[in-house]
Amino acid sequence: MNGGGARWIVNGVAFVLFILLLITGVTAWLLPHGGGPASAVYGVRQVLRAVHQISALGFTVTIVVHLLLHATYIRQNLIRSGLMKGH
Repeated sequence: MNGGGARWIVNGVAFVLFILLLITGVTAWLLPHGGGPASAVYGVRQVLRAVHQISALGFTVTIVVHLLLHATYIRQNLIRSGLMKGH
């Protein structure tokens, strides 16, 4: 697979994980707070938090891969803008 195809896949995965982060974070935040383990909402919130945390880890990894795939482009633009010296 060429670099372009890998970038599309990484970008797609990052987008899906971002949407999942958004949905789980907002939903957990909007659910009524309080109660405890006996509360019906408590279990839902715990599942949402677990999915949110795993999604955050996956999103972080995909963003690192995204930056690595774009390293040459980033470096060229930093050199062009004068923020980094070229060899």
